[in-house]
Amino acid sequence: MVPHRYDETLHIKAPAEAVWTALTSPELIERWFGARPNAVDLKPGGTILFTHPPHGEIVAEIDTAQPPHVLTFRWPVIGPPGEHVRPGNSTEVTFAVRAEPDGSVLELSEVGFDELDGTDEDLAFRYNANSSGWPRMLEALAGEALALA
Repeated sequence: MVPHRYDETLHIKAPAEAVWTALTSPELIERWFGARPNAVDLKPGGTILFTHPPHGEIVAEIDTAQPPHVLTFRWPVIGPPGEHVRPGNSTEVTFAVRAEPDGSVLELSEVGFDELDGTDEDLAFRYNANSSGWPRMLEALAGEALALA
């Protein structure tokens, strides 16, 4: 059975504002995420449209944007490129940034893997692909935030 969620926490020696900028600035997203955002509309109901070479277009729908502390979106992780969020094809990703005296703590959670449509093998593949990619991406995001600090 695939886990419901993936969690990662990273301490970054940069202020919360620098982490937020690295997280949400289109040119920096491309550096740490590895996909070019064609559109970034950071408001509830807005979208981030990623062009990711191996996966095509990914449309992430913003649920929460509270600078510089919380960004939550849903994105389709199963289905054809360009598909919009619907029940059974998407997970919810939350980035929470908390200021600390010596920098910031970035907490990432991605939830809903066990609610996706597909076989157990499909769901395990998706969980493993996402959970193995996030640590590398978060380290790159931290590097971008440090460069801004």
